[in-house]
Amino acid sequence: MKCRAFIISSPTLDLIKIEGKQILSAGGPPLFIGYSLRKLGCHVSFYGPVGSETVKTIRLMRSVGIDVLGEFQHNVGAIFAHEYTEGKRISSFTGAIEQVNVAEVIRAISFVSPDFVILSPIYNEFPIEKIQALKRPLVIDAQGFSRSIKNWINFLPKGYIDMLHISSDDEDLSKLDEIKTKVRCVIYTAGLKETRIYCNGKEDMIRPSGRPIKDVTGAGDIITGLIAYFYFYKGFDINRSYTNAQRLLEEIIEEVSSMKLLEGNYDGQYNR
Repeated sequence: MKCRAFIISSPTLDLIKIEGKQILSAGGPPLFIGYSLRKLGCHVSFYGPVGSETVKTIRLMRSVGIDVLGEFQHNVGAIFAHEYTEGKRISSFTGAIEQVNVAEVIRAISFVSPDFVILSPIYNEFPIEKIQALKRPLVIDAQGFSRSIKNWINFLPKGYIDMLHISSDDEDLSKLDEIKTKVRCVIYTAGLKETRIYCNGKEDMIRPSGRPIKDVTGAGDIITGLIAYFYFYKGFDINRSYTNAQRLLEEIIEEVSSMKLLEGNYDGQYNR
């Protein structure tokens, strides 16, 4: 049976400053995760807030076969500025989104009947206190909770989340002990430096393979989606799931990078 995945998140418009250049691109977990899973043959459905300036990203998502079930809101949508300095990315949220209608999300999930659900908020667009309303297996990329909710770890329902990804850009390593008490499997990534995997009481530290990537925007999203596919759909163990995901990462991020560039410029307001 064909894999079915459901993503709750926001499409984004990204202004990337790197090596003295400014690049305007489509982005966000629905695009990066969705493209990755479509490449592996999955049916992918997306639900989340769509604004007036992120519609172009939605068009790109539809062009690669992602089923869009999101809410069109009366705002600009999720807009980010990413600046790379000395190998480190500094991100700031400059857009506007509202929380989605939870009842509609649940209704959409029931209709799709996915093999797994990925919740990857950009900026708290899904209420953290409603996590237990979501179907399992449930995968969370906590980046949006980390950047928008103080003490967000305290709000996680203990034992309900099957897998959680967090990166060193979002939380210090010292937070892992607290997260591990709430989640069955935790993936902590720190670029090419290391990846730490805590799953079912076992701990592993892995040095990722591959070469440095100039623009790593979306890398964490892609890894999250691929691990979820191999672990929950293919039934691989967590280490094999991560190894397979890592093997595909560089190829997929290059493919997405070649298609995500948008025409126009950005001066505080996107000009189409």
